[in-house]
Amino acid sequence: MSKISFMGVGGFDPIAQTKRVVWRPVSTGTALKIGDPVCYCKDAQDYKERTTNPITGGTTYAEGAQTYNGRLFVVEEPLIDNIDQFAGIVKNLGSKDGADGDFIEIYTANSGAIVPANVVLTATTVGRTLLSVMVGTRTLGSPTSDIPAYGVTAGSTDSKVIGIAMETLTAAGLCWVKLDENNFIHQGGNIGNEFVVAAVADDVTVNQMNVSFANTQDHCQLLHYRAKLTGIGDVHASRGIFRFDAILDHTGGESHIYGIDVLMDIGDGVTTPYLAPLKATLRTRSEDPDLSGAHGVACLMLEYIMTKTTTSVLTNPPPYGALIHVNSDDVGTTPKYLFFSDKDLSLAVTSDDIAAADTAAKSILIRSGGVEYHIPIYTDAEIA
Repeated sequence: MSKISFMGVGGFDPIAQTKRVVWRPVSTGTALKIGDPVCYCKDAQDYKERTTNPITGGTTYAEGAQTYNGRLFVVEEPLIDNIDQFAGIVKNLGSKDGADGDFIEIYTANSGAIVPANVVLTATTVGRTLLSVMVGTRTLGSPTSDIPAYGVTAGSTDSKVIGIAMETLTAAGLCWVKLDENNFIHQGGNIGNEFVVAAVADDVTVNQMNVSFANTQDHCQLLHYRAKLTGIGDVHASRGIFRFDAILDHTGGESHIYGIDVLMDIGDGVTTPYLAPLKATLRTRSEDPDLSGAHGVACLMLEYIMTKTTTSVLTNPPPYGALIHVNSDDVGTTPKYLFFSDKDLSLAVTSDDIAAADTAAKSILIRSGGVEYHIPIYTDAEIA
């Protein structure tokens, strides 16, 4: 009989686990609703919000003794410091009908269960639309998050994808959601809410993949990310589709620090035509796209921003600041070319500023500070 009720209209997923918790919101003005997401409260208290044990004569609870069990049974709305502690979706309200202090029942955040949840989006696609808990919002929505400019402190907006829509909606409301937060990566929140690696005098690695490929033909990939921009309007990714921030908040030390370190370790007997630890490709998707509206395109863009304020230079700049630093092994084979191009990028030199004897030479055109310059170049025969 229970199996029939699971499979009937309005039934619930039998793998969806539930538990009773106490609803203690930070903002008490709005009552909780069935289908709302909630997160665990990290305050130092037990489930009755006490800080001392009444059974032992008022002994103070302590960290490391597993006495602050409020972190298991007290929930609140999604906040900037708790979305990584997503607890689940409200199944039933208690006697207080969702008011502060209500004893409610939630679907726990076990991956795989399909449960009804409140969704703020006015359109979803079954099996495709991602749904997130969002800071300061009591419904699920898109994974909105602050994407600050470099050097700017992140704000208070953050989100964490916890599932996938299992119904196609045309208006906001309840929607089946497959809880699957482990399928997505959210390791720490905005600045001030990062996860922490404890201080140790040793190497540390948070995420690691070590894979040996044994395929004998075709391609192999350790990671493949594909981001497709399909929005209409002022949609841009000027702060990086793939972005890595290395923030140096320490002093001292003699070690080198690299934001990204790419290594290709070449073994013996390699017959591959070209080897390169890093490749960047810029290409057009159609045969003849109209790019007249683009200010410019570049396969590689480098920015060197070393400022005292937004308008002045450093008082004590680094003695050897460089846009590009070629650090060839001084005991090995040095590179033959500083620059190598299969395509002839040179231009005929016709400028009157170049001596007549050099007018048959070629140049490479560069643009600096809004002005175009020619750098003369010569073949081996011309400089012999």
